[in-house]
Amino acid sequence: MRKAILLLLLLLPACHTTPSGPVTLFDFEDEKELDLLKWRCRDRFTLSSDWAASGTHSLRCEAAHRTYPGVILRPPLLDWAPYRSLSLHVYSAAADTVTLVVRIDDERAGPEYGDRYNGYFPIHPGENSIEVDLEQVRRSPARRELDLSRLDRVLLFLRKPDETPVLYFDGIALR
Repeated sequence: MRKAILLLLLLLPACHTTPSGPVTLFDFEDEKELDLLKWRCRDRFTLSSDWAASGTHSLRCEAAHRTYPGVILRPPLLDWAPYRSLSLHVYSAAADTVTLVVRIDDERAGPEYGDRYNGYFPIHPGENSIEVDLEQVRRSPARRELDLSRLDRVLLFLRKPDETPVLYFDGIALR
C-alpha cells in the first residue's frame, strides 16, 4: 500500500504538465480578437457570419494583393510544448486551389527561412481543415529547435498568388 501511494505521489506532477484538452487560441466570436492581429495597409479583416466552422463567426481575410498576402496572428502567450498539433479551419472563396503557408516563429526566430517553421497546405475551394504537427514545428529550424514555450507569432499567407482570394479562418486551436 505504501509503495502504491509513493508511486502515485511521484506521478502526480506529470499529470499537471499534460493538457486536459484542446485550447482555442482564436474563435473569432469577439471583436477583441482583432486586436491580436498585425494589420498592414490595404488589408481588410472583419468578423463574418458568412461561414463558421464553430460558433457563429469567422475571420474574413481580404488581404491586399502583394507577394505574400495574409494575416499575422499574435496568439496569447501559452506554452505549446504539451500539445501535439495546431488545428485550424479555412474556407476559400477562390475558384481554384491555392497554397496556404503556415509560418510559426518563436521569440528567437530571425528573418531567415531556415530559422522558423514553414508548412505548405493546399486549400481547395470551400471548407478545409489543417493539422500542423507541433513536433515537426519544433524540429523545423535548420540549426536549432523552435522553442514551443516562447512562440511569438503565426502567419497564415498565400505564396505569390495570381489573384488574392477571400479566405475565412476559424477554430484555431491547440490539441
